[in-house]
Amino acid sequence: MTSPAELHEALVAVLKAMPTVTGYDATVPTNIPTSTDGRALPYAVAWPSPGGAAEESAVHDTSGALDWTEQVTVAAGDVIWCLKAVHTVRATLAGRVLVANAGPLVDETPRSVTLQRDTDVSPPRWFVPLFFACLTA
Repeated sequence: MTSPAELHEALVAVLKAMPTVTGYDATVPTNIPTSTDGRALPYAVAWPSPGGAAEESAVHDTSGALDWTEQVTVAAGDVIWCLKAVHTVRATLAGRVLVANAGPLVDETPRSVTLQRDTDVSPPRWFVPLFFACLTA
């Protein structure tokens, strides 16, 4: 059976391999990379999730299966940078199979989610939470 730890580690590895968005695992460093004018460069952080038991199906045996959803927060010091980073993260993750015996990632981000500005950090930045899910066998 695929564990939440395996899925999370695989997701973080994919995020860290992106060339234009910096990937982080469950924390954002205090001294994030910034542009020459001091704005936060785009990044994505994966927040670990234990998932839960998959619902029983009349068609498929789901005993032992995991229904796993993980939040990936995307942020940047500029609205347009953040929107471009969201596009990059979605293009990178949606449909990707992270590990054997797991289905492809599905973007389950609600349409109502909007960018928010965080002024409690320095430098301030725009951010948005995205949600990706998969089922395991």
